[in-house]
Amino acid sequence: MSIKNGMRLDLGDGSTVLDLDLEAVSTDAPEADMGGYAKVVTYIDRRKLPLWVLRRSCYACCSDSSTTAAYFRSKLLKRRHAHRGIMASYKHSFCMFYAQQSEPQTFQIRCVILDFSYKQKLDLQLKELAKSTAQEPPDALDHIVARKQRQRLQNRSQISTHSRIADSRRQFTKTSASCILGGLRLRGIPETHPEFQALYKTTLSTVEFAHRHDLHKLQAPMPFESVQDTVETVLRLFTRS
Repeated sequence: MSIKNGMRLDLGDGSTVLDLDLEAVSTDAPEADMGGYAKVVTYIDRRKLPLWVLRRSCYACCSDSSTTAAYFRSKLLKRRHAHRGIMASYKHSFCMFYAQQSEPQTFQIRCVILDFSYKQKLDLQLKELAKSTAQEPPDALDHIVARKQRQRLQNRSQISTHSRIADSRRQFTKTSASCILGGLRLRGIPETHPEFQALYKTTLSTVEFAHRHDLHKLQAPMPFESVQDTVETVLRLFTRS
């Protein structure tokens, strides 16, 4: 039997809060009370998520509000957003909103709790290994086995972290390039303009320099609005007549 829950979704802009009704649609996952308050944190690429984070209950989102419909249409239903998910903080974890589109004109906004229990299990194993190694000096063979196991776990965690940072940096460059091209077109500077290439490359380098500290520790895609604001600021400086 499906369960309906009421949720208030804060868009993070300091003023807009959407009211949603959520109805459970998955039958093979445990039910959860999805009522309460959530706040948008960032956008993510759903293709990059490991399968084990999506094991929790799935909900269909309903609303009679035209503001709510317009928000999800603009953030999830454009062609370039086909794989986008909206991550929101919820209680002591996170949930994700995404578009489930079966036909070109038919779509449904869904919400799923992100399950980080597997990651927490890996982290706990690392802590237990470190603790046991410190308390009980092993013999030579046990020491080698424990060290190799610890290294495998650490490498797996490091690879995952480096992969997320690399993916986020690639997404940042792609988003920056798109914003720059759009900004130049709005200013009447086509790709055939003699100064187009120089202006494009200089703007991109300046935007990357402005966010250099963020890029070193970036593990989730930087919000589109933040990149766009930086690009617009730089273009206003470079195209000022």
